[in-house]
Amino acid sequence: MSSFLVFDEMHLFDPELGLQATRLICERLHRLSIPYVVLSATLPDSVVDYWKNQLGAEIVEAGGEFVQRRVTVEWKEVPLSPDRVKQVLGQHNCILVVCNTVDRAVELYRQVSAYAQAQVVSLNRVGV
Repeated sequence: MSSFLVFDEMHLFDPELGLQATRLICERLHRLSIPYVVLSATLPDSVVDYWKNQLGAEIVEAGGEFVQRRVTVEWKEVPLSPDRVKQVLGQHNCILVVCNTVDRAVELYRQVSAYAQAQVVSLNRVGV
């Protein structure tokens, strides 16, 4: 009874199963006075109105809280090496690597994860 549930990216839930299941769960949580939050970038007004009118939800809209940042995207025609990932990770505190197969992603992760974790520990020590 002391739980706090978070339903994130609700706009991506399957309309026939995921949204219906979430609605039913939230109705029961509301009846039991268990707190929860539903997060979404975009929801139809009818869904927002339902939560507000039927479940007494407080609607909080984000506005102006977005951070401006520079993003660099590189396209590589050749497989990305673990050494190159480590090199870029050493230059930036946040990177995204996209692989075209799960096996390749898992393999690359295993090859760079220890280094990446050490970088996080190092950044935490200097307060970044």
